[in-house]
Amino acid sequence: MQRVVAGRYRTTSLLQRGQGVDTHLAMDLEGGDRPVVLKIAAGDSPAGAARRRLEHESAVLARLDHPNLVRLLDRG
Repeated sequence: MQRVVAGRYRTTSLLQRGQGVDTHLAMDLEGGDRPVVLKIAAGDSPAGAARRRLEHESAVLARLDHPNLVRLLDRG
């Protein structure tokens, strides 16, 4: 099922489900319809553990710049 996340990203397919996080292939509607990957914390994750893990992961990734790492475009 397609949906628009944060008014900007239209999901196209579910790539993976696991550890309280769903990973989706999506299109960035403001970025010229470029493909992106979204990680979304599942609503049923225990005590927000998945959300905290994603916040930590994105904070670390935002500080890194390397050709073998994905580039963080947005978070929130």
